[in-house]
Amino acid sequence: MDCINVETPVLKKLTVLLRTKDELSVSVVAPVLEEVSWECSSYSTTTMTAGSGFGAWGLSKLSLHPESLGHRVITGAAKDTCRFDAELNFVQKIEEHLVTDFSVLELIMEYGSTSHVFGPFVFHLLGSHRIRAATRRLQILLLSSKEKEECALNCPCNEPKNWRSKNISLIILEEVVIDGFECEDHEFDFLKAIFRCAPMLKRMVVGTSTSNS
Repeated sequence: MDCINVETPVLKKLTVLLRTKDELSVSVVAPVLEEVSWECSSYSTTTMTAGSGFGAWGLSKLSLHPESLGHRVITGAAKDTCRFDAELNFVQKIEEHLVTDFSVLELIMEYGSTSHVFGPFVFHLLGSHRIRAATRRLQILLLSSKEKEECALNCPCNEPKNWRSKNISLIILEEVVIDGFECEDHEFDFLKAIFRCAPMLKRMVVGTSTSNS
């Protein structure tokens, strides 16, 4: 396992660009850190690290960067790998890279040739207290394949099936933006679940796209 350990009492700016295909352990202790630009991606086309998978999805890239209006954005690029592996400490792997606070969670969901439900993945990620307690704006970009096939009966991509009724307290979530919406049943189920779990939601924008590839 590769390890990155940073411990400095006076560091104010940190810029990191990582590309790895192996297990990675990250530790940053910098009490006065003010500016962070952080990106971790994989040489592989499947997962960012050997332990970053949830159901049909694998994490190919994770970045943490500043945005206008003082927001800090964490961006995760997830690919449909069709592996249907166990969770493998998926959220813990993401949390290892959260070296500073953020308020925007941006997810880029790239489907493979088989159609997969994204709701279980997103709700599993929001189940992390640290992510749930920080996210004020959730942005999701859905990139579906032109060769997408229908899910088979009882397809594991819809597991766990109780995600539609799962209650997560998204009490600070104020805005949701989804692009690439295809008006499928599971997408409407996701919207209903967000409305139920986010009582302080002020704005939701849902857009369809014909340019996904």
